[in-house]
Amino acid sequence: DCDIVQEWLKICQELHPERCKPTSITVPNLQLIDCETKMIIPASNHEYVTLSYLWGTDEDETPFAGQFPLQLPRTIEDALVVTLKLGFRYLWIDRYCINQQNKSETAAQLQAMGSIYRNSQLTIIAAAGDDPTYGLPGVRKRHRQHQSHAQIGETYIRGIQRIDHIVQPSRWNSRGWTYQEGILATRRLIFTTSQLYYEC
Repeated sequence: DCDIVQEWLKICQELHPERCKPTSITVPNLQLIDCETKMIIPASNHEYVTLSYLWGTDEDETPFAGQFPLQLPRTIEDALVVTLKLGFRYLWIDRYCINQQNKSETAAQLQAMGSIYRNSQLTIIAAAGDDPTYGLPGVRKRHRQHQSHAQIGETYIRGIQRIDHIVQPSRWNSRGWTYQEGILATRRLIFTTSQLYYEC
């Protein structure tokens, strides 16, 4: 799938050089995850990908400690894999990149959320599952649901659901924060239980 997504990104960059171009607004204290070293580092003008996902039941937990935890939920692990496979190195995830123990820094980052997502090269949207343990379907351990298909002679026919029929009832779409993240993103890679979609 990553080769296809890279092609989608290339087409977007060629056909929409201005409309989908990430902005370059400086966000103070912006931190990124280096997907190769699994370290949290200052953004320093690096191109990056963002992740929009559901935190799950422990949403009040404030895990930021200036370093990336060793044990990660599946969705986070899968997002690291996707980021690297798409040719990017850096990933922004609110839970790990905002120092939520520093109230003034948290407030400033929340105010800059629009810029963080618009500066991003791509936003990975985890629209499947109810929490970060679910993973991104089709990436590693979590398989996509089987889609109906048929063969007539040498022609293959596959049923494809409309994206709004899958995303609309998802828990991801029902939360204000995640819905906002999807709206703010200029390029969206949406993982659902059955398909992978790209929107720009």
